[in-house]
Amino acid sequence: MTTSKLPTIQFLGYNCKVTFGYYKDENLAIMLIDAETKEPIADATSNLPTFPLKSYEVLIKNYSENEGILQALIDGGIIEDTGIAISTGFVKLNLCNLLVEPEFNED
Repeated sequence: MTTSKLPTIQFLGYNCKVTFGYYKDENLAIMLIDAETKEPIADATSNLPTFPLKSYEVLIKNYSENEGILQALIDGGIIEDTGIAISTGFVKLNLCNLLVEPEFNED
């Protein structure tokens, strides 16, 4: 994992800052916020509490309103796709490895 300042991600016509958090089960969450207004743009991850993840793994929601977010995060050097798709019963989530050290907003 790299520890440099995270790049701005282009998604849905917005310049987005990548932010991190945790789900209740302590799986990592990735969100995109507008770099200027700080308004939320997208939740990049989904959580499946029954699917065990390593600390550097995330499940990316790359369908519906999030279509294209997987490639945007790959292009930004944030994640790499493992090529594994996890079925939720209705949709599939992309299992990805985090390539950066998460930065948590203290605001």
